[in-house]
Amino acid sequence: MSGHDFSRAESDAIGGRASAPAMSKPSRPSSPMSATGCARTFFTSTRTAGGKSLFQTERMAELFIDVLRSQMRTQRMIVHEFVVMPNHVHISMTLPGDMSLEKAMQLIKGGFSFRANKELGFRSEIWQRGFSDVRIVDEESFQRHRAYIENNPVKAGLANSPEEYKSGSAYLKIQKRAAKRSAGKIGILGEIGGERPSGAEAHAESAAQAARLESCPDRRLSRISPGGSFFAASKSPALNTSSRRD
Repeated sequence: MSGHDFSRAESDAIGGRASAPAMSKPSRPSSPMSATGCARTFFTSTRTAGGKSLFQTERMAELFIDVLRSQMRTQRMIVHEFVVMPNHVHISMTLPGDMSLEKAMQLIKGGFSFRANKELGFRSEIWQRGFSDVRIVDEESFQRHRAYIENNPVKAGLANSPEEYKSGSAYLKIQKRAAKRSAGKIGILGEIGGERPSGAEAHAESAAQAARLESCPDRRLSRISPGGSFFAASKSPALNTSSRRD
């Protein structure tokens, strides 16, 4: 696939609709209305510069996961699911009402670039400019995008099951549960994991929490505790994939 991270063609594939032409570049600048005062949940995708397989090395992939973990610790966002593919990433996340999606992506992408330079001595360009997103507004869309994220490495032939792919939330959820069973500790996810049921029950609870968060009771992410579906929420009757500049 050419061009931008998660194209409309891919989005339509998730929804079972006919594919439209993929976008090659972001089509609009950041909107000043992106921060609405209400918490929102998004499926986002972004690609490496030139489509290079920068995340095929374990240290790069692990560093990106730690950047997500760091953002969770600051409670700037809730990450529900993610997968780090060799040349792109997909993330499902909920943002507080006073943070725009553009700002969140800057924190993730910019934070990774800074740490890759400082900790790994990586000097080259990392990211393609911009990202793609889908607003999640209902449980069906939340679950559909969760499944897409989890099965991305399987579809690409990188694993036989989502749980086998180490650079994804499905694998880390399994590791967390195994660590808790064997040692009675939180395990690999640290404070991100939280205490949640597993499997379908966890996914249902996460989606229900997302629905409450979408109702905009206030701006505090602390009303929704992360866990279950990995780091933590939400819901789109139609898939309106958009492309943005960072």
